[in-house]
Amino acid sequence: MPGNPSRILKSTSDLSSDDIHALYDGFNSPILEFDCGKKCAPHNPNGKPYCCDVCQAVPVAYKSEWNYLEKSTDLWHKWRGDECKAATSKDVARIKADMPKNMVVLACLGPAQCQRDFRALSCRQFPFFPYVTSEYRFIGMAYDWHFESKCWVISNLSQVTQTYREEFIRTYDQLFALFQDEFEHYAYHSEIMRSQLSKRRRRFPLLHRNGKDYLVSTATERLHRVDARSLPRFGYYR
Repeated sequence: MPGNPSRILKSTSDLSSDDIHALYDGFNSPILEFDCGKKCAPHNPNGKPYCCDVCQAVPVAYKSEWNYLEKSTDLWHKWRGDECKAATSKDVARIKADMPKNMVVLACLGPAQCQRDFRALSCRQFPFFPYVTSEYRFIGMAYDWHFESKCWVISNLSQVTQTYREEFIRTYDQLFALFQDEFEHYAYHSEIMRSQLSKRRRRFPLLHRNGKDYLVSTATERLHRVDARSLPRFGYYR
């Protein structure tokens, strides 16, 4: 990716349908060896896995992804804001205002009608994001701390398969090699996480690209090797 090495891509919006298809093919393994949605869905009042509930996590996609998905499947539509009854007009306006110019907000038909080959990248990576240090090094996967009490995977990081980890790293290595803006976005997101957690004097788990697991100090960014099975559990999963 891209298939034609002579193509110059200025942004993710320049990705072709073939590029998106290749990205999806290279990042298609499940996080776990079983359906973790069955672990969290009983705790969600809507009865859905939290990651598949638009009232809990609103999916986003590159505009080029949406172009591919719109032509390939009936699974998705552009998010209107009325898919979740609890969403206010202020919520809708805020989410749309916060959206980067190269992305769109989507909604799907729901987990019962999921077409796994057409999951957006944001679905495939959930609950993780590429972690970038203050020295601008992409060293592994951290999770979205807002979902600690809801996502079963976050309380069971030792269950994440090596295949998934490798595909995640490889996918974002490819994207970051092409698009500096994407790298900057996740560098900023990583900085926000360090700032938020440092106020609580908390370290955070990192699934490192070397295949090992660490706790990261938000003050010094020092890595402390851990066994993921010993990491804390949250919310319903304690």
